[in-house]
Amino acid sequence: MILGEALAKGHAAGAVQSGLTYLAEPLSAMTRDDRGKVDGLQRAFLKQYGTILERLGGDMAKIARGLRGLSSLTARGAAELDPSGAHRIFDRMRTLGDATLRQIEEALGAAVCATIASGCNPA
Repeated sequence: MILGEALAKGHAAGAVQSGLTYLAEPLSAMTRDDRGKVDGLQRAFLKQYGTILERLGGDMAKIARGLRGLSSLTARGAAELDPSGAHRIFDRMRTLGDATLRQIEEALGAAVCATIASGCNPA
């Protein structure tokens, strides 16, 4: 119930989105430095893996977009969710089970009566 409300209000989507923002641009995050400098190890790393990191950044942006879409879809589904639906389904299953059991008992009773009436030995 709480999750449904959070999703319906959009809180969960915002949390997911803000949690993924640092993944959208890993290359630029690596090249940033508080002093504005990039040391030799960073340059060597970026030279060797820069292309892969840029591709990774694009892939992570796609994942973030997909998660935002999934979050939106989940929010719409949660908003339409009927909280008493599970109870109704359970009650319907119980009613159908009881009716089926009564039909089986009636069929067995009718078969026993027919056997007795015909004089047959059921064994």
